Formats: sequence, C-alpha cells, structure tokens
Amino acid sequence: MFVQDTLNTIDEAWKGSFLVLGDVSASGSVDAPAYTFMSICVIILLFLFLIFFKRVVIAVQSSFLVLVKRKDYIAVFDDKYSLSSIIITFSIAVPTLAFVLYNNEMSGTGYFNTLLLLAGYFVVKHILYMITGWMSNQKETFLILEKTGFCAFIVITALSLVTLPVSYFFSQIQYNFDNMFVAGVSAIIVLMYFVKGYKIFISSIFSHFFWFLYLCTLELLPLCLLIDLIL
Repeated sequence: MFVQDTLNTIDEAWKGSFLVLGDVSASGSVDAPAYTFMSICVIILLFLFLIFFKRVVIAVQSSFLVLVKRKDYIAVFDDKYSLSSIIITFSIAVPTLAFVLYNNEMSGTGYFNTLLLLAGYFVVKHILYMITGWMSNQKETFLILEKTGFCAFIVITALSLVTLPVSYFFSQIQYNFDNMFVAGVSAIIVLMYFVKGYKIFISSIFSHFFWFLYLCTLELLPLCLLIDLIL
C-alpha cells in the first residue's frame, strides 16, 4: 500500500465539520506589497496634514463659507493666503478621498487607479474651463467656478473622513453607513456647488440656456463618467 492511498480529502476525513459545511477556505498568500504601499500612503498623508494643519483648517472653513455665503464669498479667493491654503488642501484632499473610497470598499479599481481617476478628472476639467473661458471671453468666471469646485471637493473630503473612525470602531455597520454617508454628503455638497455655479453664471450675464449647456457638458457628463469608472 502506498502512502497516498491512505490520504483522505477534508470532505472525507471531516464529514459534517464547519470547514466542510461552511465551505471555509484560506488564502494562500498575503498581498504584502499592496499593504506596504497603503501604509506608506497613510503615513505621507498624515505627515502632510500635520505640516499644513493651520492651512487645512483655514481652507476647510473658507470652503464652507464659499458654499453657504450668498454674498462676498469672492473675497475668499481674493485673499492670497486663503486661496493658497485652499489649493494646498485640495492637493491633499485628492489622495485622501481616494483612500477613503478605497478603505470603505466603494472603489472597484483600487487605490492607485482611483487616485489617477480623480486627478485626471480635475486636469480635464481645468483644460475645459480654460478653453470655454477663452471662447466666451469670460476667463475670470470660469476661474471662480474652478476654485468653487475645489472648495466643494474639500468639504466632501472633510465630511467623508467621519467614516474612517466609524469603520474602525463599528465594523459591523461599516459597509451600509459608509456608502450611504459618503453618497449623501457628496450629493448635498455637489447640489450646493451647482446652485453656487448658477448664481456665478447669471451674475456674469450668461443666459439660462448657456448655463444648462455648461451644466450638462462640463459638469454632469464628466462627473457621471468619473463615478462610473471608480465604482
């Protein structure tokens, strides 16, 4: 009799066991490089947050003001320190929101691809803003719109960070809460951004038809494509 003739499978040796009935399987390896990469990203983001802590706080406050104030919100962009704080914080917010989406398992493309999609989205929008501003001879209007978009993104990222401690301390409600919270916050802030954009357009003597055309081509279409690619 050979040794292999005495060996049994798990199904045969442990009939009725939890391993068989529950169809439990073990992973053959741990993706160590991916884990190391994510750890490095988190450390870098925390380091940047600590370095620019004061600017981040100012940028978040200024971004909220831009979205909720009816008048004089342009003064936020006229202040060089506030504007530079918004730009710096926006640069930190892009990889931060990518991490939040990845951590909450809302991204189906992985962290690095999500980061590239978010960055590419804003690069494309910047180019479209420049072209449209040049064609309409309203460069300043589209610069304000772009900066307002930065503010909206900063607010979405700041509020989405709430899901990180929730996913750590309350893992049993993580999936449903994270998805609904991030989606709900994003929808509300994007709606506020659209309302602010409408007011900026009308104050710049644009027609309602041009606003509708802008909303569909430069806002809704790129945003829907981004969501579809990330999810």
